[in-house]
Amino acid sequence: MHVKKNRRKAFTLVELLVVLAIIAILAALTTAAVMRFLGVGMSAATRTNLNKVQAKLNDQLKGVNDGAFKDSLTSPANAPFANAALAAGNGLADPNVRARYVALRQAQAFPTSFSEAFWPDPSFKPATPQTTAPYAWPAYVAYLAELGITPDKQATWGTISQDVQASVCLLMIIQKGPKNTTATGDDLGSAVGLVDLGSPYGTTRGVVDAWKHPVLFTRSYLGKPASIAVLSAGADGKLGVDPFTFAVNNQGQANDNVQVPAP
Repeated sequence: MHVKKNRRKAFTLVELLVVLAIIAILAALTTAAVMRFLGVGMSAATRTNLNKVQAKLNDQLKGVNDGAFKDSLTSPANAPFANAALAAGNGLADPNVRARYVALRQAQAFPTSFSEAFWPDPSFKPATPQTTAPYAWPAYVAYLAELGITPDKQATWGTISQDVQASVCLLMIIQKGPKNTTATGDDLGSAVGLVDLGSPYGTTRGVVDAWKHPVLFTRSYLGKPASIAVLSAGADGKLGVDPFTFAVNNQGQANDNVQVPAP
């Protein structure tokens, strides 16, 4: 009696290659789906965090704008600005002069760089370094000094990238601004993280997105209600790619476009 033996047929090389190809395709599709899922989650987290930041800025911006439109340009505190306007042949009642004053107060309250924190109006930048200058907010000067950043060291801190400076300034504004909202790092959650200032300053806290990239912001005056836009770099770290923009509208009107000076 003969017993038939079942021989197990081995896979051929072609079959193995087909299986490996199918596995690779499935892995690629799964990875892409997971990355998309993570990206959506991180985008949502960034949007939530920046909304928190925007709410804090909104509280301060309205107070700054309202005050600037009501301030007396003839008060002793505004002598530097008034004297400069008069020397240029402009009357203090000129709407354009008032618009420039509001823009100055905006720069004072919402500096986008360390240079702007020390000198909100470049025309008042002193010829020699000093710790104070007209319209520099003292609390900002003190805040930056704690990081070792002072006006006389511009040669070193001037090399810090604009996005990192803006990230530090954004947290500084929320915590130390003229219309302080008493926000803390806990209030802003994961929107606050570490940013690298580079040598010799090391790291400090700033406002970051879910990818831990520094967050930028801009001010604008285009004949419309004043607004501040907070921008996230997005997943690839390049500013302007998939930004999250949140506008803050207020009652104040001005005609000048506020330019953000380079550090």
